[in-house]
Amino acid sequence: MKIITSNDNNLIKKFRSLSVKKYREQFGLCLLEGEKVVFEALKLQGVVENLIVPQSSKETYADIIKSYDNVTIVVSDDVYKTLAFAETPQSIMATIKINQSKPINIKENIVVLDRLQDPGNLGTIIRSGVASGHLEFILVDSVDPYNDKTIRSASGTIFYPNFTKMKMGEFIEFASKNKLNLVVADMGGVNIYSNDCKVSNPYTLIIGNEGQGVSKDILSLPHNTVAIPMTSKVESLNAGVSASILMFELNNKNIKG
Repeated sequence: MKIITSNDNNLIKKFRSLSVKKYREQFGLCLLEGEKVVFEALKLQGVVENLIVPQSSKETYADIIKSYDNVTIVVSDDVYKTLAFAETPQSIMATIKINQSKPINIKENIVVLDRLQDPGNLGTIIRSGVASGHLEFILVDSVDPYNDKTIRSASGTIFYPNFTKMKMGEFIEFASKNKLNLVVADMGGVNIYSNDCKVSNPYTLIIGNEGQGVSKDILSLPHNTVAIPMTSKVESLNAGVSASILMFELNNKNIKG
């Protein structure tokens, strides 16, 4: 098997470019790093385009290389380091095909992320969303879900949701046209744990920007507001934590519309 040893190799340049959103969208690919997320991707038919293994790990992954010989690329350790996101590179990578958005299923519960900017928060929300049964995500002017920090935070769950990216105006039109049952997370809302909190399925949970909350444009639409009760010692929770609590609690209520 040929080993790529040059950073000027066109394929290596392509892999390296996937750290930039523009090129991820251009090629329809993103780069994964680490056994956990790569092995999860291999379970899914037709998702992995290339496996990338450093020369020093050839023996470790001999069985994997044999099974996926047609898509495996072995590179020198020096070249591998230039592709890695972490200071201490993990021992296997893969390029995967980015999910092509399917039509949004408005009969399912939807999570809308309103101008979310922290990739770690997004990864946490994706992971909790998949765990709690939320697979429809609308990202309104938000961070790219295929950012490497998001993928690491999502911890192998990035493959399962349907992501739809929208501008604010597009979402307002979509929500109005489909008369979505909007549920806004806000400190002034109804206690999520109280009997007064009645949210029917399907709902669309809105999680706002880390610093500014939910936009005025969205708040101008008909909506219900829910809140997580907290002691006076804490003003607010991290967006990833808040979204996770709300998704699990709303799903557990399971009130049919």
